[in-house]
Amino acid sequence: MYSFFHSFSDAYKDVLSFKVYVNQWDSFDVLIHPDPLRNCYFITDGWDKIVRYMDLLTGVVLVLRYVANYTFQLTVFNLNGCEIIVTKADDSLKGDTSSHKFQLAEIAKDMDHRSDVEESSDEDFDSDCVVSDESSDDGGDEDFVVMVSDYEADPNYHPIEFVWDYQQRFHLNAKVPSMARIDMSLKMTVQNLNGVDTIVNFRPEKHGKGFRYVAWEWTKKFTKPDRIHRNMKCKFVYSPDKAKLILEKVYK
Repeated sequence: MYSFFHSFSDAYKDVLSFKVYVNQWDSFDVLIHPDPLRNCYFITDGWDKIVRYMDLLTGVVLVLRYVANYTFQLTVFNLNGCEIIVTKADDSLKGDTSSHKFQLAEIAKDMDHRSDVEESSDEDFDSDCVVSDESSDDGGDEDFVVMVSDYEADPNYHPIEFVWDYQQRFHLNAKVPSMARIDMSLKMTVQNLNGVDTIVNFRPEKHGKGFRYVAWEWTKKFTKPDRIHRNMKCKFVYSPDKAKLILEKVYK
């Protein structure tokens, strides 16, 4: 495991995961675990993927630069002062990156993504929301959880176009969050039948072999205002061109 110094971990006392970008296209979710005895945080699950992806060896210098919204940019230098740049990966390489190659380039410019990432606030998050893998059939006024799985074997996996039953939790697959860049902004636009957009906030959370993104106040922000109740079903489709999840149909 890899540890953070106290000065870094102060800002992350309530955060369990963050995003690490290895270039301008590819990123990984990693978990952190507090160690009160050493007064620091340890990087746990997820870091090994970065090591394999970048083929990291000894004799390199790693620089983690904070961007925003629990997001970091990882820069790697060799001992000659050259930056190790990872080229863009195909989707097929996401699962197996052991053969991924990188190239060397002279240090050119600082990749600052601050303007590309909006600061988010935790004020609207529902702290009483309980995450569970079990289906809910009571259909009351509780806040349903939006979960995201990043591998097809997971029961939470669904295609881009899908039908959601109100009595079940609202699940998305990893392709939609990746296309919507939920990992960067921690929010996504959802359009109702009247064409009105609602911004839904998300938080990353480890789930099985991968990660899911949990939406907060889903009932308050979407189902109640649109009068969607139990025994109703909703057909959703994600539009990459409009960068939003669109509600196309509601029926019983």
